[in-house]
Amino acid sequence: MATWQKSTQGISYRFSDKTVHVQNDEVLKNWLAEPGEQALVLAAELKEAYHQTFGQALGITTDSLAVELLGHVFVDEVADKAGQFSQQLGAGLMQSFFEKLTAHTEIIDCGEKSVDSNRLVWDALTPFKGVIFAVTE
Repeated sequence: MATWQKSTQGISYRFSDKTVHVQNDEVLKNWLAEPGEQALVLAAELKEAYHQTFGQALGITTDSLAVELLGHVFVDEVADKAGQFSQQLGAGLMQSFFEKLTAHTEIIDCGEKSVDSNRLVWDALTPFKGVIFAVTE
């Protein structure tokens, strides 16, 4: 797999065939927390970098990529907070579930339909991007 690169915002990413991988860390979360539709800015930059790297467009719309990035960060944040809450309650099984969930969101893998079965979900959510952006700000 390719080495990690940095976006202009300092967000770590790398590419493989038909896929962009983004580190879901504090740098990403802080950037997405900035006012405005930062996920769209990042998605556009990632698509342009992919095009420069492979000489062809990434087969994911900018809206779908932005919604997926927000979806993963939002799930990670909710799971982290819920895991902390369940720990306070002493709910070990629940805490274990949320720890496993957040472990699977450390790297956000965004692939084209031919390699990512979840692309249909993210594409279906794009008409609701305004609501998703509002909820995750």
